[in-house]
Amino acid sequence: MRRLPQPASRITPRRNVLRTGRTDRAFARFVFGPDWERPGSLLLDLGAGDSSLAHDLQQLGWRTVTLDRDYARVRPVNDQIAVAGDCAALPFPDETFDMVVAVWVLLHVDDVDVCVREIARVLRPTGVLLLHPLWASGARLRRIAGIPGVTVRRGRVIRRRRRPCASVDAAAIGEWDEDQRAAFLKALRPNRTVRALGQFATDVIVRTTGDHRRGSAGKGVPWQPQK
Repeated sequence: MRRLPQPASRITPRRNVLRTGRTDRAFARFVFGPDWERPGSLLLDLGAGDSSLAHDLQQLGWRTVTLDRDYARVRPVNDQIAVAGDCAALPFPDETFDMVVAVWVLLHVDDVDVCVREIARVLRPTGVLLLHPLWASGARLRRIAGIPGVTVRRGRVIRRRRRPCASVDAAAIGEWDEDQRAAFLKALRPNRTVRALGQFATDVIVRTTGDHRRGSAGKGVPWQPQK
């Protein structure tokens, strides 16, 4: 029997994301709090995929850039500056951005230390890195909160479950000693069980929505700083 075409309202939109899930302004405000926004700032959304955060902020006077390795294959729908690339080798000059947002991204990268160093490089000295989630609790979380330049905040991921997140001053990242850096980096990666579950969720997304995220690491496209 020939299958009838699905109504448009029932067709699952194609997803091209590096992060786990989508991020919009409402979620960012809920996670990072109402005071995180700085209209007029130049923001980089890492692993943005098809998230609407950058587009939402543009409407409020922000200048935004999104980066995802899948942009080498599929461009985002929203009208925004999109760059194909990897967070381990950001294709931007030093001290470019006022803010970098990384939501559900760094748990997917192979070398978190390299990515954090790259983020610090492209942030201006007065810039801020917003991270979600932190995979730490109890004494480990208190230790993270005691690292210079790090402000920890609780952010709810899904109903009845909470994960902490962090705001990090760019100028402080280069001042950490080895123990502080190691503790901070450890909090950016979940344990093996959670990583396996995250990979399983990613595989489900790939199979059910046609997202060929694997093997799509972009080499970057030319980018010019916004005036």
